[in-house]
Amino acid sequence: MIISSRLVRGVSTCGCCALLAACGGAFTQTTSVPALHATGTSAMPSSRSWMRAKAESGDLLYISSPYPTGEVQVFSYPQGKLVGMLSGFDWPWGLCSDSSGDVFIVDAEAQDIVEYAHGGTSPIATLNDAGNDPNGCAVDPATGNLAVAGGGRVPSTVMANIAIYQDARGSPSVYTSTVDYVFYYCTYDEQGNVFASANYFDSADFNLTELPEGGSKFIYMRVSQVKYAGGAIQWDGRYLALGSPSHEPHGPATIYQIQVSGSTPTIVNTIKLSTKQDTNSKGGDVGFWIQAGKIVSPESYNKRIGIWRYPSGGEAAKTINDHRGLYPGVTVSVDATKMR
Repeated sequence: MIISSRLVRGVSTCGCCALLAACGGAFTQTTSVPALHATGTSAMPSSRSWMRAKAESGDLLYISSPYPTGEVQVFSYPQGKLVGMLSGFDWPWGLCSDSSGDVFIVDAEAQDIVEYAHGGTSPIATLNDAGNDPNGCAVDPATGNLAVAGGGRVPSTVMANIAIYQDARGSPSVYTSTVDYVFYYCTYDEQGNVFASANYFDSADFNLTELPEGGSKFIYMRVSQVKYAGGAIQWDGRYLALGSPSHEPHGPATIYQIQVSGSTPTIVNTIKLSTKQDTNSKGGDVGFWIQAGKIVSPESYNKRIGIWRYPSGGEAAKTINDHRGLYPGVTVSVDATKMR
């Protein structure tokens, strides 16, 4: 049942595009839903979680694997050695981390966001995002606020939404769109604006949406060169990095660097992430993470994880081999003790 519900979430977008295009406008409503803040093992997942001794003494790469295991793998970074596993989730999807190294895991089926300390095996907090159908997340480094992108569950009428948790705690303010059907990924820029990639497959529709800092209404934008939308998105310190899924099994993955001025997005650079076989997965269910001049992205068709130089791209500088094949969430958790 889990796998079918998530597949429906992806394929049903096309069928809804024509209907939603008729909605027009930029209607936004703000709601609030209850949230649970729990600590320790009472925050849920599982006694099967493990971490190698002293793994927390370095940076860590977290990769979600909702199918078939419902786990989150943890690798040393950038070495790529498996050092841990977090278990007990229904369907772990998007991942993000903050400047302290805390990791947030969106358990999409449970509609929870579960927080772990860097290298920890027991949750330190759980946020209840019920009713918003969460997918991906991002943390504002300036405020510690957590944004969660959601929407798109079928047959529910839940539309694309962004839930903002102040300091990653309490009950969120939820901003709901009637233009976009689903947000899979979101990111903060350096000014506290939230950007989300909208999951549309028709070039006539919006594919980039902004919730301005302190605002309550979305700004809808169209990146005309991007044929397909819904890929991962991240602020790289200067530009928005937007993945463009092509849903083809061959060819390098494409990342666009985008500059936004007002409501006008402009592509300033196109990055190709190549492998020897050029069989990267470029579907909307693949995440990436940019960290210290590198970009980490799964190669789901080859069941591997690649690390490229960013923004140069080209051939992968390193490959991590793995047997899993669905990786929607990627984040690098920094060892904050090295930054003190």
